[in-house]
Amino acid sequence: MTTLQSSPHKNKSSLIPTLQGFPTASPGLLKKRSLTSRSDWKFILPSDRIPSLLSSMHQTHALLFAGNAPIAHYRSRYYDSSEMQCYHDHRRGKPCRFKLRHRHYFDRNLSMFEIKAKTPRGDTKKGRIEVPFRTHGGDLDARCLAFAEDYLDMSLSGYGPSLDNSFSRITLLGIEAEERITVDTDISFTHQGRHTSIPDLAIVEVKSASPRHLTPTLMSLSKAGMRPQGLSKYCAGITLLDDDLLPSWFAGMRRRIDSMTHRSPRLVGGQHV
Repeated sequence: MTTLQSSPHKNKSSLIPTLQGFPTASPGLLKKRSLTSRSDWKFILPSDRIPSLLSSMHQTHALLFAGNAPIAHYRSRYYDSSEMQCYHDHRRGKPCRFKLRHRHYFDRNLSMFEIKAKTPRGDTKKGRIEVPFRTHGGDLDARCLAFAEDYLDMSLSGYGPSLDNSFSRITLLGIEAEERITVDTDISFTHQGRHTSIPDLAIVEVKSASPRHLTPTLMSLSKAGMRPQGLSKYCAGITLLDDDLLPSWFAGMRRRIDSMTHRSPRLVGGQHV
């Protein structure tokens, strides 16, 4: 059993006793639950509800460690066209859409360039290649661009950096059920020199090989009165930090986050932080 270490994020230390109740996910279980082609459902809830949710899963799920840490710390850089095509496709719910990003996995000294694409059936597919490790940022260099254009079978001329974000993640793997659960907290964004954070909000994502709502976690959340909600971290970050892009969407996103966390993103010195 791997020994749990406290997270450097102070609001994570309270989760350590709850995480101690999980068995550690084995490499074999991780391979079985990779789910690079999957269906997924997101649930948005206040961070203070996470401990009780996790406690209910001790017997059915195993905790995936990031190196020796129970809570992983990620940073991502997203790329979009000059017209923000990826953002608008996600905002409108276009059936065939994609996101491009570099993701940096701090706890494993690992960086990947990733493509996350939605198919006409509603499935999510992910392609990725390893790139030299760095702590943040990234470049859409010739190798990454060629990989993305081949994967998507389209030209990505004119695409460039559009958003940076960071968050902490807990990952649980179904011991018997074919599902993978992620819990993202400490979410923050940077866009065109502006910064915002939504520390009191958590995004719980249930990922399954089956498109049907029959996984244990989905049924448990449904019984608790929770319903899936579409919230892309990418769209949330762009909307919150570029209120000139779509003022009505900015106002709606602020109201939505405020209603779920009982507070708005913090604003200091004219910029969200």
